[in-house]
Amino acid sequence: MRDLSSNVAAAGVVLMLSALSIGAAGAPQSGGTAPPGRLIDIDGHRLHIHCTGQGAPTVVIDGGAGTWSIHYSHIQAVLAGEMRVCTYDRAGLGWSDDGPLPRTSGRMAGELHRLLHAAGVAPPLLLVGHSLGGYTVRVYQDRYPEEVGGLVLVEAAHETQWEALPPEWAAGVKTLVGALRERAELARHGGITAADVNPGAFTAHAPEWREAHVAAQLTPRMYLAVAAENEGAFESARQVPRGRRPDLPLVVLTARRSFDAFAGSGLDTGPANRIWLQLQHGLAHLSSKAVHLFSDHDHALHATDPGAIVNAVRTGAAMVGGDSSAPAALGLGAAKLPATSTPEIDGLLRDLEDAYRSMDADRFARLFTDDMVQLDVPRRVHVKGRDQWLAWTRVVNEAHQTMNRQHRGRARVGDWVIAEVEWSGRVKGDAVGSPGRSREYRFTGLVMMRLRDGRIAEQIVYGDAPALSDQLGAGDQPSQPDTPQPRPVPEWVGAYFKAMVGTWIADNSAYRSDAEPFDAYGMEWKPGIGGKSLVGRLYALQGGREAGLSWEFREFWHPGEGELVASQFGSDGTYGVGPHGRRPDGTMEMVQTFYHPTGRVTRVGHRSELKADELVTRSFDVQADGTREPRRTYVWRRHAGEADDGPRSAQIPLDR
Repeated sequence: MRDLSSNVAAAGVVLMLSALSIGAAGAPQSGGTAPPGRLIDIDGHRLHIHCTGQGAPTVVIDGGAGTWSIHYSHIQAVLAGEMRVCTYDRAGLGWSDDGPLPRTSGRMAGELHRLLHAAGVAPPLLLVGHSLGGYTVRVYQDRYPEEVGGLVLVEAAHETQWEALPPEWAAGVKTLVGALRERAELARHGGITAADVNPGAFTAHAPEWREAHVAAQLTPRMYLAVAAENEGAFESARQVPRGRRPDLPLVVLTARRSFDAFAGSGLDTGPANRIWLQLQHGLAHLSSKAVHLFSDHDHALHATDPGAIVNAVRTGAAMVGGDSSAPAALGLGAAKLPATSTPEIDGLLRDLEDAYRSMDADRFARLFTDDMVQLDVPRRVHVKGRDQWLAWTRVVNEAHQTMNRQHRGRARVGDWVIAEVEWSGRVKGDAVGSPGRSREYRFTGLVMMRLRDGRIAEQIVYGDAPALSDQLGAGDQPSQPDTPQPRPVPEWVGAYFKAMVGTWIADNSAYRSDAEPFDAYGMEWKPGIGGKSLVGRLYALQGGREAGLSWEFREFWHPGEGELVASQFGSDGTYGVGPHGRRPDGTMEMVQTFYHPTGRVTRVGHRSELKADELVTRSFDVQADGTREPRRTYVWRRHAGEADDGPRSAQIPLDR
C-alpha cells in the first residue's frame, strides 16, 4: 500500500486544511517513541511543543496538512544554532492528544496562543506557516499583533483559492475525506502493517523519528485527524483576516512547481500552477515590507527543498531585527546599507520616482548623461547613450498602464550611489501575451548609479527577474503591444440594451425588515456613450419617494474578451464585476466577484428572464465549492409611460 502521508502532504497544496481534530483525548500516535519536547495541558487536552536554541525572535513553525514536529526537525536543527526555534504538534497529530471540535484555524490559533504562553515562549515571535499553517499564523497575528514580529508564509494557503482554482481541486476535498476515513477503518482492523508504510517519506531524520512516522500510520487516529482537518478547509479560509498589514515584516516562499506534487493524478496541473503563483503574489502584497522568495521544487518544501525554508526564516529573522534591505529581499543574506546619503542624492532619487510614476520618458531621460550606460543584469538588457535610453524608456512606458519606483534605502560610496528599490506597476495584457487582461507586478532589487555633475552616467540593476516573470506570466522584457483583435458586438447584446432602457420597479415587502425598511426598489437604465454600453442605478423607495442610492451599474461589450461585462459600484465602496451572458433558453445569467472594503471577496450571481414589460431576477450566492445558494427573487415591472415608443421587444436573438 502507498504511504498516505505523502498523499496528504501533497493534497495540502490545494486543500490547505484547517486543524480539525476528532473526539476526546487519546493516546499519542507515535508508538513507543518518547516525545522530544514537552506535553502541556491546554483546556483539558495536551499539546506537544519542542523548543531548541537561543535568541530573539523566537521562530514558531506550524506545519502543513498531515505533518507534525518531526517533519521539520531537520530544519529546526539547522536554525537552532542561530536562533530559538519551536515546533509543535496540532491536536490529533504526533504526540498531542485529540482536541475539541470544531478544529478551525481560529480555534487552532487560540490553542497555539495558550500553548506558547504556558510553555513560557516569549515574544517577539516569527511565525512560520507552511500550507495550512499559513491560515493559522495569519489568524494568530490578527488576534495578537503585539506578540508577532513577523510572518514567514511557506507555500501558504490563500483564502480565495477555492474560488480561484478550477472546481475539481475543491471537489477533491470531499474525495480525500472519504479516502482518509476508509484508511482509518482499515487501520482500526489491523489492515495496515509497517511493511505498507514508506519509512523515508517526508523524513530525513534519525531512525527514532522514522519509527514514530511509521507508528502513526498503523492506527486510525492520524487519518481521522487529517480527515477532520479537510472538513474545516472552507470555514478556515473564511476565518482568515482580510486586508493588508502595511508595516508587518513578511516573507512569502513560493514553489514554482507547487502542483507537480499531483503529477500522475490525471488532473491538469498546468493551470493550477499558474493560478497558484498569482495567489502567492497576492500574499506578497499583504505588506509593504514583504519579500517574495521562490523555489523550483513542489509544494512539500520541507522535504524537497528544506534549504529554501531555512533561508526564508533567516530572511524573516533579519527583517524582524530591522533589516529590510534589498540583499535580504533577494535571498542574499542579511545586509544593511550605511546611512550616508546627501540632500543631492535624496533629491535625485525623488526626481527619478516622480518621472517614473508619471511615465514621462523625456523627463526621466534628462536625469541621465548623454553617454549614459544602463545594464540590467538578470534581464540582460544593455543600453548605451541617452537617445537609445529614451527610446527604450518609451517602449517600456507603452507596455504599461501604471508604473511606480520607490527607493527604500540609499548610500553613497565615492561617485556611486547604491539604492534599495521596489518596482511595481500594471502591464497591458497585450504586452505579455494575455490580450484584454492586464497584469500587476511588484519586485525588489538593488541599483548602483555612478553620478557625474548631478546626473546618472552609469546604472547597474540587480532585480528579482524570476519574480517579475512569474507575475507577468511572459518573457522578461516588455514589448510593444500587439494590435488587438476586437470581436464584434453580437446582435443579441444590442437587443438586450434596447429592451432594458427605462425605469423598473420591484416590490420589497417580502424582504422588508427593521434593517431594510423599504417598500420597493427602483432600477433605472440609460444608454451609455454612443449607445455602446448600458448605464444604470439601483435606489430604494419608501412612501413613493427615493430613499437613497444603493448601486451604480455599467454593462459593456468587451471586444478583447468577446463577452458582455457587468460592473457595479456600491455606496459602501464595494466593487463587483463579471461576465453577463445569454443562456440557450433565452434567459440571462451573470456571476460577479465582489471586492469589499473590508478585504472580503464574495461571488454572487443573478439569473433574469425578460418578458415585454416584466423582468424576473433570481439572485444566488456562489459558495467556495461552486454550489449555489438561492437568495432573493424580484419581479420588476416597467414604470408606466416610461418608454415613448411603447414597450420594447424582449426578443433576444441567438448569438451570431
